[in-house]
Amino acid sequence: MRRLKQDFLGDRRPYEIIGVTDGIASHAPVLTRTHRLRTNDAVQLATGLAARTATPDGIKFVFATTDDALYEAARAEGFVMLDLTAPAGG
Repeated sequence: MRRLKQDFLGDRRPYEIIGVTDGIASHAPVLTRTHRLRTNDAVQLATGLAARTATPDGIKFVFATTDDALYEAARAEGFVMLDLTAPAGG
């Protein structure tokens, strides 16, 4: 968790800020029904799916969340997951 915080606060940005497009907004309700997600979680998952599709081959794409339902939904969608509940250094 410490490294994740450093990545977000430091000069190095291993993440990309993505706006919500019409495609993401239209996919979110489908994900809400499919995975029984809250609206904001479905938007996050739809955004992740869009970003993963746009990511060039060979670049590691990892999904991170502390929400159990969103974690399981993202895993079901085939994401490599970052376990934020694991103890630091372990």
